[in-house]
Amino acid sequence: MTIIEGTNPHFIRCIKPNSAKISNEFQGLMVLQQLRYSGVLEAVRIRKSGFPFRYLHKIFYQRYKILVLGQNFPHYPSNYRDYCVKLVDAVRKLPGYEGIEPTDLQVGKTMMLYRSGPYRILELQRNIKLGTIALVLQKQSRKRQVMKQIIMIKKLRPVLKAAIQSRNEEKLEAALKQSSEITIAELDEVKKCRNVLAQVKEEKVINAKIEALFKRPIEEVFDDLSAVVSRADDIELTNNLIAKAKEEVRKIQEKRQCTSDLIKGVEKQSLTLLEDAFARARNLMMASSSEAKKAKEWIDILKTELVVVEKLQRGMKEGALQRVLDHSTVSVTTLESAISEGSKLTFQGQQIKQIFAEAKVLLNARKALLQEDYKSLEKFLGEILKMQIDQQSDEVLVMKEELTLKCARDDVEEKLEKAVSEFDLESLDLGTGQAEKLGMLPNEFPVVGVANHLKERLRLCKQHLYKGLQHVLEDDLRYALEIANEIKWNNSEVQYASDLYQNVLAARLNLEIAYEMCDPELLNEWYLKATEIKYESEIVLQTRELLYNTPNEKFLRLQYNAAKKLGFIDRQIEVTMQLKESIFAQFASMFELENFGVLRGKEEYSSHAWVKKDKVKEGYLKYQKGNLLTSLTRIEDPNEIKVAKDAFKNVQGYMGDRQYEFTEPLVQELITICIQIPAMRDEVLVQVIKQLIDNPNTESISKGWELLFFLIYSFPPSDDICNYLTIFVRAHPEHRNLERCIHEANFRDAKEKVPTISEMRSAKQAAYSSTFLQDIKARQKAEKNRFVEFKLKEKQSLGAQQQTDTSLSVSSLASSATQKNEIRPRRKTSVQILAEAILPERVSSQNYSNPAPVRKGPPTSAPPLPVPTAPTLPLARAAFDYFTGEPGHLNIRAGDLIYVQDKHPSGWWTGSLKTNPDVLGVFPGSYVQDA
Repeated sequence: MTIIEGTNPHFIRCIKPNSAKISNEFQGLMVLQQLRYSGVLEAVRIRKSGFPFRYLHKIFYQRYKILVLGQNFPHYPSNYRDYCVKLVDAVRKLPGYEGIEPTDLQVGKTMMLYRSGPYRILELQRNIKLGTIALVLQKQSRKRQVMKQIIMIKKLRPVLKAAIQSRNEEKLEAALKQSSEITIAELDEVKKCRNVLAQVKEEKVINAKIEALFKRPIEEVFDDLSAVVSRADDIELTNNLIAKAKEEVRKIQEKRQCTSDLIKGVEKQSLTLLEDAFARARNLMMASSSEAKKAKEWIDILKTELVVVEKLQRGMKEGALQRVLDHSTVSVTTLESAISEGSKLTFQGQQIKQIFAEAKVLLNARKALLQEDYKSLEKFLGEILKMQIDQQSDEVLVMKEELTLKCARDDVEEKLEKAVSEFDLESLDLGTGQAEKLGMLPNEFPVVGVANHLKERLRLCKQHLYKGLQHVLEDDLRYALEIANEIKWNNSEVQYASDLYQNVLAARLNLEIAYEMCDPELLNEWYLKATEIKYESEIVLQTRELLYNTPNEKFLRLQYNAAKKLGFIDRQIEVTMQLKESIFAQFASMFELENFGVLRGKEEYSSHAWVKKDKVKEGYLKYQKGNLLTSLTRIEDPNEIKVAKDAFKNVQGYMGDRQYEFTEPLVQELITICIQIPAMRDEVLVQVIKQLIDNPNTESISKGWELLFFLIYSFPPSDDICNYLTIFVRAHPEHRNLERCIHEANFRDAKEKVPTISEMRSAKQAAYSSTFLQDIKARQKAEKNRFVEFKLKEKQSLGAQQQTDTSLSVSSLASSATQKNEIRPRRKTSVQILAEAILPERVSSQNYSNPAPVRKGPPTSAPPLPVPTAPTLPLARAAFDYFTGEPGHLNIRAGDLIYVQDKHPSGWWTGSLKTNPDVLGVFPGSYVQDA
C-alpha cells in the first residue's frame, strides 16, 4: 500500500479500432460508440469544466509579468497573491486579451486556477513578447562580434599584401594562419595569398624536376620534360629554367616532325612533301641522317619520272571525251605515244605507276568508245574504279554518264517492248517518261513512238472502260471496246465490258422496241434486266415512268394507240377488253340491256297491244313464243318494222320455238337481212338476247347462243349495242369466249358473202374450244416476236453501218499485241510491226535487219516529212470528219480534197490537204472516197 500510495495513478481505457481485431483498419462508428458509452467523453467534459491549469502565485507572477513590461510591477513583491490579482486586471485591459472571462481564471488561496482558454491566450502573448526581446538581444550581440572582426581585418590586410609581394612561403603561411580568425567572410587577399602559396610550392617542385632531368640526356627524358613544361604552362609559371626547358622541348619536337615527314614522303613518294622535309632537315643539321639521305635519293628519282608523268597527263587531257554521245573530240594518238615512251622506263614511284596504269586503261576505254563497244567500255571503267583514284577525271565521268545513258536507254527500250506487248499502262507511262528524259526520239527508237501512241489509246480506252463499267454507260463501253479492238487489247476486264455492253445494247434495243410497242410484259422484262445490270439511260427512265408512274387507264390507251399504229389487231382487242374491264367494273349496271337507248321501252312497246298490256310490259325483254307486236328497237320505217317481225320468226324458228322443217335457211336469211340492212343488226341481236332471257328450254337456249355467235361472226355489232351485248355475255361465264369474238368483230367489216353453216359452226367450235385464249396468246406472242426480231435486225444493221463508218481498223496489230518483242536479224519484231501499222511514215525507211547504231552527237530534231507534188498524186474526198489532235495525224472534214501519198495495208493512209499541201499526216483510209 505504501508503494501504491506513492505512485500517480493513470486510468487507461482500451479502445478496439475494428470488430475483426486486425491492423490498419479503423471503424469510426465503433470507436465513437466505445468512447461515448464507456464514459470517456463524459470524463473529458467533466475535466474541461474544472480548472486543469494551476500555478502557485509566485510562479504565475514571474511567468506572466513580462506581459505588462514597462508598467509599475516590482520583480519581487512581498505579496504575490495581491500582485497576481493586479497582473490579471492589467492584462485584461490590454488589446487582444478580451477572451479572458472572469469565470475562466480564479485566484485561489495558494494558486492561480484557469482553464484552457485563458491559458492559450496568455501563453501566446508571452511567446510573442519573448520573441521581441530575443531579437533585440541578438542584434546587439551580433553588432559587437562584427565590430571586433572589422578591427582584425584592418590590421590583417597589410600583412597579407606584404606576404604576397614577398612570395615567401613562411610569411604566406603565417599570414594565412592569422586570417583564420576572421569568420564573417573570406577576403580576396586571403584567396590570393592561398593561390600564391600553392604556386610557390609548385614552382619548387617543377624547378627540382627540371634540374634533375637536365642532368640526363635530353632525348631520354623528352617525355618527362614535356610533361613538366606542360604543367608549368597550365599554372602560368615562368622563369629562366622553365624557358630553357621549353626551348629544348621545341627543338626535339621539330626534329621528330622533320624525320616523320621524311619517312611519310618516302612512303607516299610525294615530291613536294620530300623537298619541304629535306629543306627543314638541312636547317636542323639533320642532312646526314639516314632518313634525309633516303629522301634525297627519292627526290632525284621522282624528278626524273615527273617528265614522263607530264607527258601522260597531257595525253590524257588531249583527245578526251567532253560531251555524252559526241565522239568527235575523242583521240588516242597523243596518249598512245606517251604510253609507248613510258613503257621503256622502269618506274620506282608508286604514284607514277598508278598514273601509267590509269593512262593505259583510259586508252583502252577511248578505243572501245570509238568502236562503240560498250561492253568493253564497261569493263575498262570498272578497272578504273578499282584503282581507287581519289578524284576521277571529267572524261571518266562523261564516259560513265554515256555508259549509264546507253544502259538506261537499252533498259527503257526493253521495258517499253514488254509494256507494249503486255498493254501495261503504268509501265508505258513510266517508260515513255523515262524515254523523254533520256532524249529517246521516236525516229531513232520506233518503240517509243509505238508506246506513246499505245499509251494514249490505252489510257483513253481505260478511262472510258472504267467509267462505262462503273456507271454502265453504253457510249463509253462502246468507245472503249472500239479502241480495245483497234489496239487488239483483250483481257478479262475487256471481256467483261464486252459482255456488259452486249447486255446493255440488248436492253436498250429491246426497251426501245418494247417502248414503241408499249408492251408491258416486254417493258417489265427488259426493265428488270436493265436494273439488274444497273443500266440507266433515257429509255430506262422513260420505261420506269411508264411502268410505275403512269395511270393504268392512260397506260392502256397508250398500248392501244401503239398496237393500232403497228397493226396488231389481237393486241388492240386485248387492250380494248382491258379498258372496258375497268369501265364495266364501275358502271356495269348502266349497260344492262333494258338501259339500251335504242330500245322502244316497255311503255312504248306495250302500247301496241290491245289486251293484257301489263303482261306484255312485263315480258317485253323476255322469252316469248308469240309474234312481236312491233320492233324492239326504234325503227320508224314500216317496211323495216315488218322485216323485224319476220326476222323474229326466223329467230324463233332456228331456236325451235317455232316449227320449221329446215332451220338452216332461216339463219342464212336472217344474216342476209342484217348484212343488207345495217339498221336491222341491233334489232336482230336484241331479239336473240330477248329469247335467251328466262327461256325454259335448254335446247332453245343452246340454239340461241349458237345463233348469237353466227350473227357476231357474220357482221360486227354497232358501237351502240356493243357494250350492252358484252355485259350480257359476261353474265354467262360459259360463253365468256364470245366476248372476245364481239371485240374481234368490231375490228372487221361485215361479211360480203353469207357464210355457210359449216363455216360458222367450225368457227364456233374453235371459239368455244379450251385452247381458244391460249391460241390467241400464242398468236400474239409470235406476232410480237416477229416484230421484235425484225426491229432488232433493223437497228443492229443501222448500228453496224454507223460503226463501220466511224471506227478505225488496225488489223496489223493482231499478230503483235500478244508477243514478246525481240530485235533479231532478218526478222521484224512486234514493236516494228506496230510501228509500221500506227506510224508508217516514221518507220518506212528504217532498216530492221540490225539494231540502229547509237547516235553520235547531241539530239537533233526529226527530218521534215517529204512534201508531195500536187499534180502527180491521186485525189480523194473526205466522207466523214476526223479530228484527233494527235501529232502526225491529219485533221479532215467531210468534203475536203486530199492528196494521197501512200495507202498502207493497215488502213492508215498518208497525205495532205489540197488547201495546205505542206502539212503531211496520217488518216483512216475508210474515211475517204475517190474524188
